[in-house]
Amino acid sequence: MTNAEAADLSPDELMAQVVLRLHWAALLAWRHSEAAGPSSPLPDLGLGIYLARGAAAQLLTGQFQFDEPEDTDAPEHPGQRSVLELLTDAEFLLSSRTDLVFSELAVELCDLIREARAHGC
Repeated sequence: MTNAEAADLSPDELMAQVVLRLHWAALLAWRHSEAAGPSSPLPDLGLGIYLARGAAAQLLTGQFQFDEPEDTDAPEHPGQRSVLELLTDAEFLLSSRTDLVFSELAVELCDLIREARAHGC
């Protein structure tokens, strides 16, 4: 998503896109952890991403109708993206909301991006 496309979204539409990307990233991290075995640190990464998804979902207003990620037709197949790409996209979208640039959620996304880079996913 480009800057112009993000600028055209309402705050709730933007947060819905953040929630979707975090949802896909968590599922992908858990999929990688299943392949890596029981000693993998990736389940923790997936849990951290999923908790960030919950925090992002709480920023949606009550009037906004949001389809659960399983029911949403994704513009891109999330399986073709890495966990790091999805997290970076979510951070980019979040940064376009100036009221959230220095929020706890933004800091958490930066930490998750750093962790995803460290684990190579």
